[in-house]
Amino acid sequence: MPLATNRSIAAQRMTLEEYLNFEDGTETRHELVDEVFVEMGAGSTLNIAIYSFLFDLFLQVVPNYLVHK
Repeated sequence: MPLATNRSIAAQRMTLEEYLNFEDGTETRHELVDEVFVEMGAGSTLNIAIYSFLFDLFLQVVPNYLVHK
């Protein structure tokens, strides 16, 4: 799919296949909600705390050499 502005993207509907093949040339993350292309917001403080906790647990269980390949 060619590059497009966020405004034109938000106005259009996409199939799952179009969404999976989409690349807008930025690092902005998007999700597909009811066939509508939506920019994802930043994670909340709670989400980041939960991620950090789970990642710390993960590192205690998985050998270091498998994590840092």
